[in-house]
Amino acid sequence: MKRHILMAVIAACMAMPLRAAAPSAISRYTIVYSAEAEAEEGIDMALALQAAIKAATGSELAILSDKEAGKGKQIVIGRGGLKDAFDYSITASSDRICLNGGGCWAMTKAVRLIQEGLMEGKTLRQIQTSGNIYAEQLFPRTEGTDLRILDDNIWQYDSDTDIPDPWKAVGVDCRDEVRYRALAEVVLAYMPDILTMQEYSSHMDRYLAPELAKYGYVNAVDGDGAHWNFTPIFYNVNTVRPVRSRYILYTPEDYSNGGTKCLTAGVFTLLSSGRTFCLLNTHLWWKSEKVCPGSELARASQLRLCMAQAENLLSEVGDVPLFITGDMNCTLHSIGMQQLLDYGYVPVQNAATVHGDRRCGHHVCGPNEGFSRKTMRVGTEEDFYGAIDHFMVYSKNRQGNVFSGAEIKVFERIQAYFTIEFTDHYPNFADIKL
Repeated sequence: MKRHILMAVIAACMAMPLRAAAPSAISRYTIVYSAEAEAEEGIDMALALQAAIKAATGSELAILSDKEAGKGKQIVIGRGGLKDAFDYSITASSDRICLNGGGCWAMTKAVRLIQEGLMEGKTLRQIQTSGNIYAEQLFPRTEGTDLRILDDNIWQYDSDTDIPDPWKAVGVDCRDEVRYRALAEVVLAYMPDILTMQEYSSHMDRYLAPELAKYGYVNAVDGDGAHWNFTPIFYNVNTVRPVRSRYILYTPEDYSNGGTKCLTAGVFTLLSSGRTFCLLNTHLWWKSEKVCPGSELARASQLRLCMAQAENLLSEVGDVPLFITGDMNCTLHSIGMQQLLDYGYVPVQNAATVHGDRRCGHHVCGPNEGFSRKTMRVGTEEDFYGAIDHFMVYSKNRQGNVFSGAEIKVFERIQAYFTIEFTDHYPNFADIKL
């Protein structure tokens, strides 16, 4: 499940009926991937292509890295000079078929097109095409779920003119007018019912909100008139109806970091079933105890306000599912998060019945350090210790008995490589049955 792209492709391949389409011609090809590429754009994609071709033709092609491959008929997987993360192409020349994509999602699209072409009886050389996957829903809901919530700390970088030197050095433009499109594609690829974000500035709103609006997404509350809401809740008007929403700025201002540390709370109803749920999205004070003594207690105080607001909502609507998402800037072992756990909140990765992703979810991203897979968080993957982005479900009813009213089926960190160029932490999502 951690190799989300590969598993999705293989599952799609296995679902299609087998067709015996000239296996002798196909079987002469070898799949070649770049040894220097990340697994998701290299060996994983090669395995996905192998599964797709086998499902379509019955032939299982050999796989080699470009350091091992010699001559002969090859299907070569790579970027092929494509700069847009969502571009793909399939081209043919002499004994070589080139499957190119600007990122793993685009490569996945090309794999699917090859499979479909082979299923139609075409040869590899006849399957030449190119395109862009932007605005395609790539990842269907988990079976049996009716609510998808996507959460993302998108990194506030509001400069219209300056590109930091570490970003210039690798040729990446991190300004909002460029990266908003990639942020939108994550949303559109997963098509959640609810989108929560942190570090969402009014500057980014100029670009991202109009783009999301084309596909039905509306901000439940953008502030209180005097302060901008940096932790918005967007809902899909085609699937969700807002009942009420509220923005709260954390005070005192010493711990609100220029107004970026705040809370958004709301009650929503699914149009498909009429089921109601509560949702809180927050971003807590960020400094460490070592740098700013008292910071742990400040975060704990802010989380108590979240809990109080949650109780206020539940007192109005009764026993309905309630979720809290956000960048808490502290681990589950912190004073603040222990309050939530003690009160009856459960991390969704622990509650998930199909898959609960336990990866940290943090990576380096900033004006001075650039971006990378590297994380400054400590601990191990197995105990989720390093995670500071949390997704919690409340598990008690008004009488204090065990209750959630929802089944968390899947919780996953979206760790496609291209996401580290435009988002502060890895996005995450949950598929839920209300």
